[in-house]
Amino acid sequence: MPPAARITDMHTCPMVNPGGVPHVGGPVLPPGSPTVLIGGMPAARVGDMCVCAGPPDTIAQGSAT
Repeated sequence: MPPAARITDMHTCPMVNPGGVPHVGGPVLPPGSPTVLIGGMPAARVGDMCVCAGPPDTIAQGSAT
């Protein structure tokens, strides 16, 4: 089973600014899922926001399983 992301877990960002400067990922932001907890933390979901050195990101895709 693939790992599951939780609120506060770090993400990586594949985006690149003009000039070739890569974005830097950061934590997944709350609230996450109020009813699904992983290790006591809310599960991250598609559409949840993430901190990034560029503009905020959203989770665009998750595992199919």
